[in-house]
Amino acid sequence: MPELPEVEAYRRLAVEALDRPIASVSLYDPRFLRGATSLRQLKRILVGASFRAARRIGKLLVLDLAGTPAATDHRLGLRFGMTGSLFVDSHSAVDELIYSSKARGAQWDRFAVGLADGGDLVVHDPRILGGVILDPDETALGPDEVLVEIRVPPTTGGFGFEKFNRRAQDWAIVGVVVAHTEAGPGVALVNMATTPIRAAGTEEALRAGASAADAAARADEGTAPPEDQNASREYRRHLAQVLTRRALESAGR
Repeated sequence: MPELPEVEAYRRLAVEALDRPIASVSLYDPRFLRGATSLRQLKRILVGASFRAARRIGKLLVLDLAGTPAATDHRLGLRFGMTGSLFVDSHSAVDELIYSSKARGAQWDRFAVGLADGGDLVVHDPRILGGVILDPDETALGPDEVLVEIRVPPTTGGFGFEKFNRRAQDWAIVGVVVAHTEAGPGVALVNMATTPIRAAGTEEALRAGASAADAAARADEGTAPPEDQNASREYRRHLAQVLTRRALESAGR
C-alpha cells in the first residue's frame, strides 16, 4: 500500500521530470481526473509549461508549474491510492506494490505527460484508486502529519449521545450527538450524509424554544441519508428523529 515512503520515492523520481517542457497531456480514463477540472483545461495549462518543483504533502505528490502565463500559480496533484505508481522515462522508484499487479500493462496507464525531449511522466493504476487533480487543496494537510489527538472543549450544559446499530461492535446506522454550549445547543448526525452533519433544523427549533419532541421532528431536514442493506433512507430519517429526541432528553432538554 503506497504510504509515505512510497510517495516520497515518487517525489524523488519526479525530480527527473523538472524543467523539461511539456508537449502533451493524455488521460486514458476520465475517472482518473478528480475535481471540476476538464481535460481541455488541464491541457491548456500544462502544455508548454514545465514542472518547477516536486513536493510531497502526506500522500499527495504536488508538482508546481511554471514557464507560461497560463501555468503561473498552478499545481498538479497526484494521488496513488493502494495500487498506483509513478514512472518517469519508463523508470519507477518502487519495484513492487503488495496490492497491485506485478506487471506493467499499458492498459493500466491512467494519466501521462509527454515531455518535449521525448520522455514522459506516467501514472499507472490498475484499480483506479488514485487520481490527478489541478490545484489540490493543501490547507488541511501537512508534511508527514498524522492525527494523534482530538481535543474537545468541555460543555457548559448537558450532553447526550444515541446510536442505533445491529450489534454493539457495528458502525452506527444512525448516530446523534447533543451538546449544550455557551454558543447554544449543538446537534450532530452521523450516517445521514456522506460526512457527519449538523441538524440545522433541530438547532433552529431549540433556539426558538421548541420542546425536545418538536425539535427532534426536524432532525432530518437537509439530510441526504444513504440507502444500503442495513436501512432505507426513510428508515434512517425516522431513526434520526427518534434518536435526536432521546439524546435531547438525555442532555436535559
